[in-house]
Amino acid sequence: STDIYVDELTIAFSAGLAESLKADVVLLYEEEENDAEVIVDEAYLSLERGNFGITFGKTYLPFADGETNFVTDPATLDLGETRETVIKLELDLNMLNIEVGAFNGDVGKVKDDDKVNDIFAALTIMPVKSDDVNMSVKAGYISDITDTDADLLGIAQEGGADNATEGYKDKVAGYCASFNAEARTGSVFVEYVTAANDIETTTIGADEAETVYQSSIKKPSALNVEIGASFIEDYTFAVKYESIKNFPDTVGFIKNGDTSGDTSGDTSGDTSGDTSGGTNGDDKKEESISTLAAQDGGALVAEDTVEGTTITKIGGIITYDISRDAAFSIEFIRTKNDNDDLTDVLTCQFALEF
Repeated sequence: STDIYVDELTIAFSAGLAESLKADVVLLYEEEENDAEVIVDEAYLSLERGNFGITFGKTYLPFADGETNFVTDPATLDLGETRETVIKLELDLNMLNIEVGAFNGDVGKVKDDDKVNDIFAALTIMPVKSDDVNMSVKAGYISDITDTDADLLGIAQEGGADNATEGYKDKVAGYCASFNAEARTGSVFVEYVTAANDIETTTIGADEAETVYQSSIKKPSALNVEIGASFIEDYTFAVKYESIKNFPDTVGFIKNGDTSGDTSGDTSGDTSGDTSGGTNGDDKKEESISTLAAQDGGALVAEDTVEGTTITKIGGIITYDISRDAAFSIEFIRTKNDNDDLTDVLTCQFALEF
């Protein structure tokens, strides 16, 4: 199939309000996202005094840089990119940058209080910083990886009860590490983003019995490695390798608390009832579910494990700089999944900055 669309349009406004105080607003239009509407992507105030800075407002956390030569975002950005309303403190010591902050995440424990209880931190070391060569090593932390824009919890709960209260048993932190090097003749980008552990999720249904649905997302992670070269004037060539592990697809849930034998939901995962005799047959499933419902006072607990999908990607791109503000790119990416199925995507992009 083929398509033509406006990938992204960004308009940024910046205004100095007072000495060292600045306001920034970024509007974003993406034809393939946000229902093709213009949204306020960022809006924040920043105050800088010497080496110290403070930021308050909606912006992107310093977690998962997603540095790339490609048109398509790397999977590390898909997993780790996080946009929240934050308060952030920053200390810039030229070759060392430290950022810490807090925010009220969108995800929490089921029926937990709505409060500012999520934190993030990033440490960046820049051993080489000049007009010709820039090199940086970064480590980042977020206290709850389900708060990233990957919406891991939302994917896991697909098929759960309507109007359910969603959350997790315990927070699972996220970590990222990256190495970036850029010179006039080329670049190297390496980044790794991962959850600290498996993610145990919970949904409490809106039905009278307050049915409880549980699932476990295997620890998701993503690796992106890119090498770029600019040995011909106005041209940039780059190749990449990506490894993406345990990105959840969908998980089946029993739709309601009915234990009369309706097992239309996917219950192939392990249930916490007595399954010593196995759960492959319909009778075995019904027996296990009914026993569990009786043990839990009528509130059915359905468990499943989201194994997710592990894929690898290889790709290449050629970018021609038409002028200082315009470029044309041709990108090819081949994706291979667990079943050795191959998907090839060719993308052309014209980019303009003004």
